[in-house]
Amino acid sequence: MRRLRVDSFIPSDKYFHFNNHELYAAKHFEMHTHDFHELFWVDEGLCAHRVNGEERLMRPGGLVFVRAPDAHQCISATQSVARIVNIAFRVQTWEFLRKRYFQHRPDLFGRSHVSTREFLVPPGEFAELRRMGRELGAQPRDRLPIERFLVNLVVMVGALRPVTAPEAPNAIPEWLEKACRTIGEGRNFERGTQAFAELAGKSPEHVAREARRLLGETPTDIVNDARLAYAASRLATTSERIVDIALDCGFENLGHFYKLVQKKFNVSPRAYRLQQQRIVRPG
Repeated sequence: MRRLRVDSFIPSDKYFHFNNHELYAAKHFEMHTHDFHELFWVDEGLCAHRVNGEERLMRPGGLVFVRAPDAHQCISATQSVARIVNIAFRVQTWEFLRKRYFQHRPDLFGRSHVSTREFLVPPGEFAELRRMGRELGAQPRDRLPIERFLVNLVVMVGALRPVTAPEAPNAIPEWLEKACRTIGEGRNFERGTQAFAELAGKSPEHVAREARRLLGETPTDIVNDARLAYAASRLATTSERIVDIALDCGFENLGHFYKLVQKKFNVSPRAYRLQQQRIVRPG
């Protein structure tokens, strides 16, 4: 198993590493351990966090503290992309803050089972966490920004209860997780939200209500994510006309397809194709 070392990607005069990652079912982090602490939260989609021999399903707002010796990997739990925000820092940084400010609090990185280091951040606090993350990501990788971020985060987490899945009241039921995972398989998305409800084995009304409550998304959002994942693959690996790809994915309105691609990837379909094909065929 690969062991990541902090000195290999955080320069000696810097204090943390910050990144936004896109996760796919077929493209993800390999199982690894490391000599530093890290934390991440799910910003979008469903993430399967495989850690120390178990798999934990995390949804937007899911936050987890990963200890230096943990063996773990992250993967999208569906055919759609999942996005996480990841922050890594030296163990010494945490120990300094803990001894100075949090000696009388439980050590977030000292808890043994991952369920005691995993939290579901409510919507209001999650908006603040995302703001804190954007602010940290824009700062120099110096000592003050990461220490300020961690202190504020510990205060926020102090008001939350750890996740104890599968008993957690907001745990995602198996039928919904299955529907999210299989909507893109065999191009189930061609039949839209009707297919999604059939895969879930529930009434469309119940599926829509639970998807919005547990995932913060509508069935239409989930189906469109599956369609866009398929379209992205076709854009990156074929020379088919963009209009043909859009129609084949179930988008009858080309303008709507362009709008969704722009929103998800921050570029037009043509620009996305050029970016991805440069990666596949560099030079």
